[in-house]
Amino acid sequence: MPDTETTEVGGPEFLKTVPLFADLSKRDLRNLASATHDITYPAGTELTSLKDLPATFFIIVEGRANVVADGQVRQSMGPREWFGELALIGGGPRTAVVTAETEIRCLVLTRWEFRAFLREHPDVSWILLETIAKRLSSS
Repeated sequence: MPDTETTEVGGPEFLKTVPLFADLSKRDLRNLASATHDITYPAGTELTSLKDLPATFFIIVEGRANVVADGQVRQSMGPREWFGELALIGGGPRTAVVTAETEIRCLVLTRWEFRAFLREHPDVSWILLETIAKRLSSS
């Protein structure tokens, strides 16, 4: 019988390939995978809006999304990339609109799941801070 944990897209083995989570233990990856919600959205779906309350963090499994700020596409994102961390950490409003360019499958973590996970994994928090700093300096 095949090991579904190693072949399941969106499971622990997928999360291991996401740079943010690459150094986590197998146990931590399993716990994180079990906390995520696997959701597929049609092309054109606005995944985040400047009006929404920041309650979700997204990891792209399949598909592409565009990040739009000040009316301009700032970035195109694909598998193994993430977004939504800035508003979750800062608690303020979203700073960009993210729209599904194609049909897109994401692993989604709620604010409370994400924060609890970060408290247990300060090394991931540090990687997030570096990512935020790079994104802010390039905008």
